[in-house]
Formats: sequence, C-alpha cells, structure tokens
Amino acid sequence: MLKINTVDETLWSVVKHAISKLGYVDCIVYLKVNNELIQKAAYGPKNPKEFDIINPIKLKLGEGICGSVAITGKSELITDTSIDPRYKVDDEMRFSEITVPILSNNEVIGIIDSEHPDKGFYEDQDLKILETIASMVSIKLAQAQAQEKLLQHKDELEKKVEESTIELKKTIKKLELSNKEIQRKNNEKKTLLKEVHHRVKNNLQIVSSLLNLNANKIENKEAQNIFIDCQTRVKSMSLIHEQLYGEKDFSKIDVKKYIEEFTQTLMRSYNISDKIIVEHHIEKIFYNLNVSVPFGLILNELMSNSLKYAFPEGEGVISVYLKKQDGKIVLKIQDNGCGFNLKMTKKNTLGLELVETLSEQIGGTFWIESSEKGTNCELKFPI
Repeated sequence: MLKINTVDETLWSVVKHAISKLGYVDCIVYLKVNNELIQKAAYGPKNPKEFDIINPIKLKLGEGICGSVAITGKSELITDTSIDPRYKVDDEMRFSEITVPILSNNEVIGIIDSEHPDKGFYEDQDLKILETIASMVSIKLAQAQAQEKLLQHKDELEKKVEESTIELKKTIKKLELSNKEIQRKNNEKKTLLKEVHHRVKNNLQIVSSLLNLNANKIENKEAQNIFIDCQTRVKSMSLIHEQLYGEKDFSKIDVKKYIEEFTQTLMRSYNISDKIIVEHHIEKIFYNLNVSVPFGLILNELMSNSLKYAFPEGEGVISVYLKKQDGKIVLKIQDNGCGFNLKMTKKNTLGLELVETLSEQIGGTFWIESSEKGTNCELKFPI
C-alpha cells in the first residue's frame, strides 16, 4: 500500500490484498462522501472482474447497519440479520454481517462491511482483524484524500489562472485596439492642429505683407510708423504659430527661441543700426498658447519703444532678462538710451496702454520707469 496514491487505489487494495486472504465470501468498502456512504470497492459476487462493482448502491447516514456504524463510529457484529430491522439486502440475503468504521481523527471516513450466508459466522477474532485493517488503511486513505483534494485545488487554481490569463489577454487586446484608435485620433488632431497653425501663420503673414505694402506707399512718416507698428504686432503673433507649426508639441512655446527670433524680426522691420546691441539673458522656459500671444504682443511693444525712441544717435544697448522667481515669471527689458516722458507717452500712444491691458489679461503686473539714463520695464505673471 506504500506505493498507492489515489483513494480508489487504496480501497481496492484493501479487498484485493487483505480481505481476499481471510476466506470471506463477500466484502464491500464504502467511502463517506458528504452525508452518504458510496460503495467504492468490492470482493466476492459483486466484483465479477477486475475493478467492476455490480449495481453499486448508496446509503444515507443511519440507513442500514453500515449507516448506523457511520453515525456511532463503533464496530458491530451481527450473528443473525433476519432479526435485525436495520438490515438492508444488497445483492442477496445473508445472515451474518460484520461492520467496521474507518476512522481518521475520530471521524468516520469509510466503512468495511462483510456478509456471510451462515448465521453466527463471524467471531470476535474477525472483528479485531477488520479493525486492524481499518486502522492501517485509515492513515493511507486520509493521505490519499488530502492529496486528491490538493490536486483538485491545483486543477481549479490552474483553471482559474488559465481563465484569468485568457480574460487578461482579451483585455490587453481591447486596450491595444483602444490605444491604436486613440493614437489614430490623436494623430488626426495633431495633423489638424498643425494645419490650423500653418493657416493662421500664413494668414497673419498675408496681413503683415498688406500692412508693409501700404506702409511703403505712404510718404507721411508718422502714418507710416503706425502701419509698421501694426505689422510688428501681427508678426509677433505669426511667429508664435510658425514655431508651433514646426514643433512636435503644439501646446507650448520655447520662449528663449521665440524672443531671440522676434528680436531679429523687429530689428529688420525698423532698419536698426548694427551699433544698437540687444543682449539676451534668458532661462529655458515654455509657455502655453494662451500666455504666448499676449506675451508676444507685450514684448513687441516694449522692444519697439526702445528700438524706436531710446537711441536718437543710433547707438546703445538693450538688455532682455527672463527668469522664474518666487513662483512667477519675470521679464525685464532695460536700455541705456535717452529716456522719455511717461505721461506724454501714455497720453499719445497706444503701446503702453496695450501692455497694461495685456498684463492684466495674463494675471500679471507691469512696472516702468524712465530717465535720461535709460528705461527699465518689468513684467511679472504667474507660472
């Protein structure tokens, strides 16, 4: 029995290798399953060949002598079954019966039952032998049941893992399809947004060209300057869309790159002398589009003022500073020019009024001072 692994192998071993040696004509081994006793192995008339059982029956606990022993857990030796009302005929009537429980941890897990046609056939010695066999088989049977239960749990677990894996693969497949669809739509949006920036840039360039064309036709210098001022404002916005069109991220502007490029645009627009130098002291900062357009217009007004009015002799330095400080972005524009009258400038020009309006729009504050030593401007707004 040491090499036997399953419950069925264990029970058949009892009848094939133990009961058959005792000279009994009949023996049945029952297994307790839930609240029933099930015939699992047989020796004698009910086992005509190999591991077959003819008409295997089931007994409820308490039914027949076997059912009674399953409840009490105590062996019984019946010398005359004809006078025992509990007796239950299986394949044929027999007058002697001996029934022994298989116990594990004081709990009945099976029954060994033998019947004989003669009355008083079994003796106390038979009872001791069957109880010894039952004691020996109980350990192996309990181990086999535990092993089968473990294998059952293993199979159930493997099945659940397999089902979960299949479900996971389905979910992953759905996510992959969903991601592809999201990527497709995202690419469509990027293409559309890129086209929008391209068209806006082109339209603004057309406006700028029209303003330039009209400015060249006007002989009045003051009127011409108004057109040029409008043109630089349009260019400040056009350059933003041009930069967005050329970038992978359509939501942010590289401000350092923007200021450097826009400075060159302004200097060409106003035909500025090479003797006017613009110095940049700019940190690497990115703005979103909502901030970039008003920021570009503010930069245009402040830079234009210095380029147009600060250096009547055509020589000087403009310094542009941009940095993050105390949770805000700080823009400073300084020149060492001749300065100007702030009251007269605010009264007669649109530029500074526009700067103040745009500063409020982005939640910022604007400050400016001017003297004969030059002009200092400062804009602060939240990051």
